[in-house]
Amino acid sequence: MNTLKDLSIQILDCAGEDVARLAATLLLFCRTKLDNLKRDLDDQETDRIYRQIRLEAYAIFQEHDDEILDRDVLSRLAQLFGTGDSLLAAKARAVAESLEEYFKKRLADCLTAQLPLEVRPNEAFPVANPPLKQIFGARLNTDPETMGSYDGLRYVRLGPPETNNIHVLVHSVDPNLFANLTAGSKIAVGLPNEDLREFTWNESGVAPDLRFFGVKPLDSGQQLRLVTGILNAADSTGAVLLVLPELSIDASVLQGIRDWWQTNRRTLSLLVAGSQHIEEGGVRRNRSVTLLPGRTEIAHDKFSRFYVRRRSPDGSAFDRVVEDIARAPAISIHLAGDWSFAVLICKDLMDPTVRNLLEELRVRIVLVPACSPKTQIFEAYGYNLSVSAQAVVVVANTPPEPQPSGVAAASVGLFLQPLSGSALEAGPIQMCTQEGLGLPAVAYVQLAVPGSLTVIQAQP
Repeated sequence: MNTLKDLSIQILDCAGEDVARLAATLLLFCRTKLDNLKRDLDDQETDRIYRQIRLEAYAIFQEHDDEILDRDVLSRLAQLFGTGDSLLAAKARAVAESLEEYFKKRLADCLTAQLPLEVRPNEAFPVANPPLKQIFGARLNTDPETMGSYDGLRYVRLGPPETNNIHVLVHSVDPNLFANLTAGSKIAVGLPNEDLREFTWNESGVAPDLRFFGVKPLDSGQQLRLVTGILNAADSTGAVLLVLPELSIDASVLQGIRDWWQTNRRTLSLLVAGSQHIEEGGVRRNRSVTLLPGRTEIAHDKFSRFYVRRRSPDGSAFDRVVEDIARAPAISIHLAGDWSFAVLICKDLMDPTVRNLLEELRVRIVLVPACSPKTQIFEAYGYNLSVSAQAVVVVANTPPEPQPSGVAAASVGLFLQPLSGSALEAGPIQMCTQEGLGLPAVAYVQLAVPGSLTVIQAQP
């Protein structure tokens, strides 16, 4: 699809299809001619032609005003490309932008109606567009769409050419889930434990290749009391969403959380209930369950390989202790009206491919239960996502061991927002460590409010 003839055939093939199909056709042409497009858009004469085609295409869409395209409309659009092969990518981009300028969210709605949808290379998927300017005002950082998005639009983008075998699905949940999420809304993490000394697990294998599984609280009843205190504290303070740390629950604690959710929840719209080790049909997983209103639950299984290096008993070498779970790389993106969110577990977010996918998919809220001795990489990757995708990133972390003195303490609550300013300022990144904390505790920030980090102690 490199010539005018090829492109014209592809455009006319959209007859009877919706406007999202046409957008995908035009964007794919831009992607295949990306070098030409970048070069041509720097030319002043091309810019004049570009703007003229945008105006003419907009007029055609305005006159037609229907998401389903007929052959007459498509023929008129094809005529805008002229008779030669020059500047085809720039012209395709102009028509695509006018398409979005006129149809706006209706463009994404054509794809949303098809959910669940697998994100495949070079195929279109819908993008959530929350009212960030309304929420963050002058504090909002730079719009990534102004930084050279040549083969994507604000409401529709193409699947990345390569996903490194990570399966990506887009789902739809209640469009009103985050209807009350606005400036000042509280987003929170719950912190029940200091480290994993309050937990037990099983190890297997032969050194130096050992495996661990079955992490669970030593006392499930006590853990449920700690978590319930956190739920009550977060809900009473008006939090909209809450994240608990990785491996902080077991089956009985999860059931207690479900019971509380159905009977006591008032302000919370979303609860990431940490994660737990489970075994189903002989397959071992590290699974996080997220609770939504109306008894809706979604699950994410950790897929990134995790291990710790531990000195052998005789001190002569290091043993490698690997988390003994099945690895089926998959990310679920959940569209909730103008917002989208994804849940990942700890090291999942550390995978550069995952970070690139979240950026390309423009995921607006990323929620991460973690159990990590160090959190600098979360700070770096989370900050990058807050810039490149204007995402809100929340990490709830339990360090696996007591924090050594003289070493920078790991964050236990980490919040990143699309706020302008240096990563070192209190705006884009807010975090808390265990220093001075009384556990169990809830840490929260207010959306779009720099320096709003607050920690309250929960009563078990």
